[in-house]
Amino acid sequence: MKTKIRKTTYSFLLIFSFFSIFCLAGCGYKPFSPIREDIKNIYIPTFKNLTYYPNISAAITDALRREIILDGTFNLREEKDSQAMLSGEVTRFTISPLIYDKEENIIGGSLTIEIRIRLVSIPEKKILWKEELKESESVNYFLAGNLAKTEDEVTNWVAEKMARRIVERITESW
Repeated sequence: MKTKIRKTTYSFLLIFSFFSIFCLAGCGYKPFSPIREDIKNIYIPTFKNLTYYPNISAAITDALRREIILDGTFNLREEKDSQAMLSGEVTRFTISPLIYDKEENIIGGSLTIEIRIRLVSIPEKKILWKEELKESESVNYFLAGNLAKTEDEVTNWVAEKMARRIVERITESW
């Protein structure tokens, strides 16, 4: 009985040790990033607003700047002190009613933002990465009830979600 327990214990330790070494060694894969290693400082000008909705470009720009600071991979600087510029345009902003009450008043909807973005090397004026985020950011929200949110709250939430996605793409693109 004791030898069976010992064999089981040794087998478990051997498997655990092998698994630990395998996990610690890793595969050495480094994901592709559009940012060169010499780029440490980024400048983010206010995005252009190609929609009729006021303040949306400021919401996107502010969220992106906050996310760059929180991520910590890059420093946010003025253009003269930066190696790259991350700029873009808000190309679409739509609010669509989705949920109605019995009297056909709108009580919920969907908010969608689409942007076009590019990362440019400042010294060479070369585009390092650009993308149209055609997969719009949408969120369902309610105007009444326990889950009620204002349009500005939902807009800021969607802007933050987009900013996280952008920072992930420029720091850890696959």
